[in-house]
Amino acid sequence: MNRLRRVLEFFVSTEKSLPADPQTHKTYLVIALALVTLPFFLSCPAPGKEGLAFLGLHLPGVCPSQRLFGVTCPGCGLTRAFVLIAHGHFRDSLEFNRMGVPLYLFFACQVVFRACVLRRPQTARVPFLINVNHYSALAMIALLLLNWFASLLS
Repeated sequence: MNRLRRVLEFFVSTEKSLPADPQTHKTYLVIALALVTLPFFLSCPAPGKEGLAFLGLHLPGVCPSQRLFGVTCPGCGLTRAFVLIAHGHFRDSLEFNRMGVPLYLFFACQVVFRACVLRRPQTARVPFLINVNHYSALAMIALLLLNWFASLLS
């Protein structure tokens, strides 16, 4: 019962904070920047084919869950969805993963947020921004899992 109480307190606690060290924010910035910019250098093959192309080289599909167990994971299709979003094909990205657009926007917002925190560290102490960052991350995780469950049921 104590574990459940601690988990619930984590989600509803008003005493949230961001890491104080700039290295953590730099790491998040680099990861988010990579997730937002690298899809511009990739391209999707023709519909029905698996994998991606990077500067003309064919890259195979790499989802271990799909290959080993024959079951999709919550992130299946996100790379191809991000590539299509980066190239302006928003509607086509929904075919691979319906969470592609919201997650891509989340990571784009993380680039801006982490850059702001690095430029002005006092930004990391604004309760509103801390809560928005925290709850938007939780919402993305929840929506990703709900989308996965919905795809498994259909």
